[in-house]
Amino acid sequence: MPQSSRDSDPAPPPSTPSSWPRLVALGICVLEVVALLGYIVAVWLASRHSRGSSGKATLVEILVYLAFAVLIALIGRGVLRRRPLARTPFLLAQLFVLVVGYTLIVGDGAAVKIAGVAVLAVGLVGLVVAFHPAFVASLDGEEHSSAST
Repeated sequence: MPQSSRDSDPAPPPSTPSSWPRLVALGICVLEVVALLGYIVAVWLASRHSRGSSGKATLVEILVYLAFAVLIALIGRGVLRRRPLARTPFLLAQLFVLVVGYTLIVGDGAAVKIAGVAVLAVGLVGLVVAFHPAFVASLDGEEHSSAST
């Protein structure tokens, strides 16, 4: 009897202390998608006011960034649904973020370097979260094992 009453307990709310890495990872995914969508708008606006811009090249660039945004949104969906297979794509996305951050840091101009530091910080936080044991446990279902049985 005690076993069945334990199984019927509702799952803890998503704000439990042990799920904070998963919430941080989800927030990082949302931030990256919003940043990519903002960059898409900036590329589109810049192409409209540039004489040397090719319409086809700009369209391809926009489609590539849009594909990245959709894929990161799908990673976030996997994190939200506690899918264990979301961890590796999340980790790889953060590695790409680190590459982008480094590219910005070695770029010209103070504003570009500051943006690079911010991007690099997001990527580093994402890497730390991806390897955090509570994040791994929350995706493996260990945190809510009573809800799955």
